[in-house]
Amino acid sequence: EVQGKIIQRAREMGYVRNRTAVALQSGQTGAIGVLIHPWGERGTEISDRFVRGVSDALGANTYRLWLTFFEQDSDFFRRMKIEDLPRQIDALIVAGVPHPSLLPHLENLDKSGLPVVMAEEDAKPSRLINIAIDTNCQGRLPTEHLIARGCRKIAHIAVMKSRQQGYVDALRAAGIRVERRHIISVPDYKMESGRLAVRE
Repeated sequence: EVQGKIIQRAREMGYVRNRTAVALQSGQTGAIGVLIHPWGERGTEISDRFVRGVSDALGANTYRLWLTFFEQDSDFFRRMKIEDLPRQIDALIVAGVPHPSLLPHLENLDKSGLPVVMAEEDAKPSRLINIAIDTNCQGRLPTEHLIARGCRKIAHIAVMKSRQQGYVDALRAAGIRVERRHIISVPDYKMESGRLAVRE
């Protein structure tokens, strides 16, 4: 009965739980870390949409977003102390361009009790959960579509091996010879690389 009166009075006063106090009591921070090496060229929406999606999902579940961007392994280690992460966040999402050299560090974090989930394309196999798009399918489906429209000489601008393999699989399944000269390899997704590939 006393507890009910206290809860009722708290509602009347508009009481809101103090996250810091709750964190001290439960050992949780109420924050999820998101560490991103952005996909694609600066100004594209891929990373922006990813962050918005994560932010919406966390907000709906009353978690806060703890966001850091990085591009080199050295950025990762400079911007955060791995041993301090479990005190700052309740879980970590690592997304974007894969960094295979970081995998042992992330796996150790996960083993130590800080859940780590990845969202990386073409990530190296790992014990960590990786939520990703089927990049082989991304190469295969457009090629099958062009073949169905009657195309027989189809070029492929290759950045990612699994997308290239999807392209090759679709050609072979249709009985079309794979022409190595039709596969133009580029080092990255930058606009200049695209220009050079199309010129070639």
